[in-house]
Amino acid sequence: MQTGQRGGAGYVLAPDLGPPSGLGLSPADRADVVVALASHGPITNEDVRERTRLDRAAAMRLLNTLVDAGRLVRTGERRGTHYTLP
Repeated sequence: MQTGQRGGAGYVLAPDLGPPSGLGLSPADRADVVVALASHGPITNEDVRERTRLDRAAAMRLLNTLVDAGRLVRTGERRGTHYTLP
C-alpha cells in the first residue's frame, strides 16, 4: 500500500503477504519436503534449491544431513550427484 505522494510517498506491505517460499518452514519441515520430493524419483541439489529457495550451500547442508540420518542415499559425484530414498 502507498501512503503519501511523490517524494513523501511511503510503502507498507499488505498484511496478508507471507514470507518467501522456504523461509517460513522449519528445518524439519524443509527436510520433509525434500524427502517427499525424493519419493517421486531421484532429486538433485538444484531440485532442492528450486523447491525450498535455499542457496547452494544451505541445500547441500540439508542434503548431507538427510544422508547422514539415513533418510536419503547419495549416488554419483559432483554434477552427476543425485539423491534417492533408501
